[in-house]
Amino acid sequence: MNILAITAVAIIWLLTQAYLFDKYAIVEYWGIKRSWERMILSFWGVFLRLLLAPFYLIVLELDGCFEQCLNRILREGREKR
Repeated sequence: MNILAITAVAIIWLLTQAYLFDKYAIVEYWGIKRSWERMILSFWGVFLRLLLAPFYLIVLELDGCFEQCLNRILREGREKR
């Protein structure tokens, strides 16, 4: 399997998770109103997830789950079309 495709999927997923987590969990829970504070939280959320992405990929690849999950997602996508 192409490592660049796996990396791209992982980065897109991590960016999505960072955006949703930062927007809904931290900002709403702490009641942050100022835009610069939101920007800092969003930056650190994305940065930390990108920093941890290789470790997630290594663990999932060693487990053998990542390739199976990706194949299942691709297969389900083809079946829906």
